[in-house]
Amino acid sequence: MDRNDSLIHKIFDTPVQSAREARPLYLQLQQRIRDAIRNGVLRYGDAIPPEREIAGTMGVSRVTVRRAIDDLVTEGLLIQRQGSAPSSATVSSSR
Repeated sequence: MDRNDSLIHKIFDTPVQSAREARPLYLQLQQRIRDAIRNGVLRYGDAIPPEREIAGTMGVSRVTVRRAIDDLVTEGLLIQRQGSAPSSATVSSSR
């Protein structure tokens, strides 16, 4: 199991609760990423797993994952890395 597989399982260990939880899926994903940062699973400078892998693991669309990541970038929790992988983001030092 490589580092990305390990992170995906640590952060996104179970599918989102789409039908049982009233919150939109992107908000559920945001909360999992916030929890991973708060619990030390993700630290400053760590890259989150690629959108494609998160979407496949969680059973949601890439659009849903992108919305979650984009909002966290806007909040300053993540930094979008331009010029690298099309959908890579890292944990910001400001949080």
